[in-house]
Amino acid sequence: MSLHFPSMPRFSILVLATIAYAVGAPSLVRGQSLTHGQLSIPRAARGTIDLDSGNATFKVKNWGLVLDKASNGVKPADEPFTIGIAEERFLIPAGQLKASKNGKRFRYLDKSVDRGIQQLKIVMTPAGAIKVSFKVVGADLSGLIIGDPPLCLPFAVIIGDDDGFSGVSFDRPKPYPSRLLTIPGSCKDTTEWPWA
Repeated sequence: MSLHFPSMPRFSILVLATIAYAVGAPSLVRGQSLTHGQLSIPRAARGTIDLDSGNATFKVKNWGLVLDKASNGVKPADEPFTIGIAEERFLIPAGQLKASKNGKRFRYLDKSVDRGIQQLKIVMTPAGAIKVSFKVVGADLSGLIIGDPPLCLPFAVIIGDDDGFSGVSFDRPKPYPSRLLTIPGSCKDTTEWPWA
């Protein structure tokens, strides 16, 4: 498992990672499992992939997070936010999101991040679903270059100790070589949960 923060010295990353696990995610430290909800993908997403490194950048708009019935709710302004793709985790530490006056919208922006989450918007809807939009940079999708696309990867959006999980399809449209990355939607070729 790899853990990524906005750009900073390696020693600081290790210190913050320890703090995040000890303070921001106590349920994981004590061996308790996340509360598993559902991640819905109502629209496709696009991005680009570096053909040498396999690192990818992509933007997602209005994917849906439906919490499990056993959840006690989320507080995005006070809890860590994580995007998990296969074995990777991209973390925004607790307290980094800015809440709107009505407490229904939350935003984060850091364009200096070169491996992790650059942008994030969370919208709490009256129907109970949570809409998430984000931009990820530097995700390792080298399997799209060395393997046979498309790839079906486990994907999670995690707020505190609540998550939404789904298999997500990543593809490179032909003809090759192309730097274009497409995320057509959900997939069912993977059932593994790498972070349990």
